[in-house]
Amino acid sequence: MKKPKQKILMVAAVDFPPDPRIERAMLAASELGYDVSLLCLKGNGSRTWKKFRIFRLPFSEFESFLPKPFCWILDYLFFLLFGTLATYVLTIIYRFKIVHYHNPPDFNVIFLAPLKLLGVKLIYDAHEVTYILAQSRLPSSLVSTILIEILKFFQFLAIYTSDVTITVNAIAKNYLRKLCKKREIFIIENIPYPFSIPEENETPNTFIYAGALLKDRDISTLLEAFEKLQREHKNAHLWIVGGVRPLSTSSLNIKFFKKQPHDKALQLIAKASVVVLSAADNAVNRIGASNRAYEAAYMGKAIIAADLPGFKSILGNSCIYYTPGDINSLLEAMKFLINNKNVRIYNQKVKKHFAKHYSWDNIKFTFERIYGE
Repeated sequence: MKKPKQKILMVAAVDFPPDPRIERAMLAASELGYDVSLLCLKGNGSRTWKKFRIFRLPFSEFESFLPKPFCWILDYLFFLLFGTLATYVLTIIYRFKIVHYHNPPDFNVIFLAPLKLLGVKLIYDAHEVTYILAQSRLPSSLVSTILIEILKFFQFLAIYTSDVTITVNAIAKNYLRKLCKKREIFIIENIPYPFSIPEENETPNTFIYAGALLKDRDISTLLEAFEKLQREHKNAHLWIVGGVRPLSTSSLNIKFFKKQPHDKALQLIAKASVVVLSAADNAVNRIGASNRAYEAAYMGKAIIAADLPGFKSILGNSCIYYTPGDINSLLEAMKFLINNKNVRIYNQKVKKHFAKHYSWDNIKFTFERIYGE
């Protein structure tokens, strides 16, 4: 008689899809033979994604005239109440044996700990070092300091009460180990699920930035560096995917694309000759790096990246680095890769680096250890 698949419930306070890390975890678990479901926010309302069952709470991320920190607090309180209750109900009804919780927030993990009495394995997946994220986004004040200490305490409890903790890289792991030294922490990096690289004719002298146009992405440095580059190289182009044209930019060789579906964004990356991973020097960016860094490396694209530990831990010596916030440093990097010969050299370097250091089979092996222990 065939043994029934063990059931996993993933829990996340996001409007899924998209969320690449959650998608990868679901696909990896499915390939290992687990029956995977997801509990998340309302999102697009669909009850399925690919072959997976999706349970949706009746609300999405909170948006209002209130400042962002208050919206986050309301999001977390709603999810604490309804997300925790729904997790208990679903676990009992569907007999889930593993609950894989994706942060933030962290404090739900503490309230889910009694599930362990029912024989449920509780996995805590720390996408973020939450208190570091708060430090970078909250204004300096006594209230912020108190809130950060509270977040530290909740993240410590999340690690301590879960059966297994996972995080994104060695830098994040070191921060979490400082909070709780008595628990083993596994690393599952954000390498992409294997995909077919779009077959596009590369456009020479074209740089691309694909991501949110946030202040901490160092977009102003990128725009100013490119405008200087264009004075010497009239045929250079910059594509920015993920936002509208800023009023301060007048260059006709800068093309803006609204936020694209994932496959369309990958097609644009394939067409460009160089991927720019710009970022400001702050605590969050020093810890981690965007999914885009892994995707660009997987695709074998020449890359310019901010000289930060997060990017260096992923890309090693396979790309060109610039000093965050330094227009001339980024300009020199762009000048170097305006040369097609140099682009081809770095295409090969990053391909070799990715093949040497990253493997989807290794990711699956780590998940197998985590779920099976």
